[in-house]
Amino acid sequence: MRNEDWPVARFNTEVLKAKDMRASPWSEGRRVPGSLVRRLQFSFPAPDNTPRMVQRLIGLPEWMDSSMLVRMKTTEDQLTLVMSTCSHNVPYGECSRIEDRLHFTPDAARGGVAVAKWIGLVWVKSLPWALGPAAGFLEKQVHDQAKETWGKFQAHLRACAS
Repeated sequence: MRNEDWPVARFNTEVLKAKDMRASPWSEGRRVPGSLVRRLQFSFPAPDNTPRMVQRLIGLPEWMDSSMLVRMKTTEDQLTLVMSTCSHNVPYGECSRIEDRLHFTPDAARGGVAVAKWIGLVWVKSLPWALGPAAGFLEKQVHDQAKETWGKFQAHLRACAS
């Protein structure tokens, strides 16, 4: 399978409008034995729902240069993808990571595969105190976009499985 055919890369390109996608090959994970890791690098547009005045005020670029580290781990009855994304050219972008966790398990009741998703903004460094109120806004933005795009992500997975 080519990198651009991988469902996560296709979703980022087709739904989130990412461009300049580059993906490393899968390699054995060092931190988590038995896992595979890869890195995606891409740029995606600033969110449409952020008012232009706010974008200018905080210096939000038109295109956000981002990296995603993906870890895949399988067990006898589960496949887990953990994706951690950060933006490099965004003010205070080093303070947080968007973390997606996808769990694929057999669906005994309906046959096929059940998919569960968790997403959150993980703070790895505190924002300056004056920007503290922005944290809740950013967390809400991440959750809202995830809810809005979840159906499209599932459609990409189904298309890949057929």
